[in-house]
Amino acid sequence: MFQVTEYLHLFNDDLYRMGNSTSPRLTNIRPIDIDTVIEDGILYVLPNTGGISLMDSEGLKINKMGGWVWRIPKNTHLPFELKLVNDRMGHYSLEPTKKMPESEFILHLESLVSHCERYLKK
Repeated sequence: MFQVTEYLHLFNDDLYRMGNSTSPRLTNIRPIDIDTVIEDGILYVLPNTGGISLMDSEGLKINKMGGWVWRIPKNTHLPFELKLVNDRMGHYSLEPTKKMPESEFILHLESLVSHCERYLKK
């Protein structure tokens, strides 16, 4: 049986985000990706409910889509407020470690954008 594994601060394999955009769109948070709640007019993202979709090299091989891919190099340090959850074979979710305003989650995700490298997957 596949077991969920969490890595809090860095990861041992390159991670990939699919997308033909001019940026990795790590901050493109969709309601289908993570649970949210509104309190006092502020939108919060909730931990352990999903996050931003990423793949490792095995997941990238399995994925039949071509086009541009964004690579986050292995050993990239994550902010303490983010964690990687290996939720199924070849797939990870980049999630908040605690309940936080969506705007704060976006700031932490933006800190990873400078590490992303774009290349063409054939």
